[in-house]
Amino acid sequence: MKLHRKINEVLGRMGMSENGKYMYGALLGYEANSYINAYGMVIRLSMYADDRQRSEISQALLSYKNRFFAYRFDNYGLTLILNDWTEGALAKRLEQLLQNVLSICKQQGALGVGYCPVCGKELNFDEAKKCVVDGMTVTIDNDCVDKINTAIDTENKIFDEAPNNYLRGFCGALVGGVAGVVVAILLYLAGFISALSSFVAFFVGVLLYKKFGGKPNKMMIVIVTATTFVLMMASVVSIYLVATAVALNQEGLNMNVFDAFAMLLKDSEFAAAFYSDIAMTALFTVLGCVFEVIQTVRTVRRTKNL
Repeated sequence: MKLHRKINEVLGRMGMSENGKYMYGALLGYEANSYINAYGMVIRLSMYADDRQRSEISQALLSYKNRFFAYRFDNYGLTLILNDWTEGALAKRLEQLLQNVLSICKQQGALGVGYCPVCGKELNFDEAKKCVVDGMTVTIDNDCVDKINTAIDTENKIFDEAPNNYLRGFCGALVGGVAGVVVAILLYLAGFISALSSFVAFFVGVLLYKKFGGKPNKMMIVIVTATTFVLMMASVVSIYLVATAVALNQEGLNMNVFDAFAMLLKDSEFAAAFYSDIAMTALFTVLGCVFEVIQTVRTVRRTKNL
């Protein structure tokens, strides 16, 4: 948060302080966490509001909704996503914006500090716990913590006992890989080698792995990654074999395509072009897979107890 001094100063004046990678404190009577990511500034406000209150708050916040302001409710309260052209521009309007939003919440009766954001019960702080939820601090009544942990344990047990269905999942990964191969071939014919094909192969592979019944766990990532890499490499070899077969046909030569390809590899210029394409495809495939793996790891991570 050191890089966002202007925003930190505003939040500091309003009652928050640095807590590791986050800002934490109370904003106008609501427990609050804040951090900055690629999408902008995120502020989670712990509060309890029933369905009617949430609907009324949402209706009131619609007038603020634009490219620089978004919001969502979750089990623990209201999350704001704020942005602007520059940090300075956001810092200038931040305090007034937060005052307006929290004024709306107060007017609709949303409960803040001193109340459990899950059930709305008044907190006895000897019977409450400061829990870490997605890296942020939320104070929750102990009874609610126990219920949430029981639900998490039950869900994780069901997941652990479910069949892995590796073969069915692999079939989905294979179909996704083929989709990536098609994209790779089209791009290659257009004169490009790109990570786009591996993005497509991995994304569709993960989608179909789960659609075909495979369990979305770490093994899914290994299978889809390996399948994508092998098929991307095979796509380059296939392109060269097809090109060799076409050349043999044009020359009217009655020769096995694999023997002809092996002979062509003895030519230094041909071999250099082939291995260069293999290396570039491998590089872009690795880049594409690494990017997708980072995104996918978050989705297969199991929820831990509070």
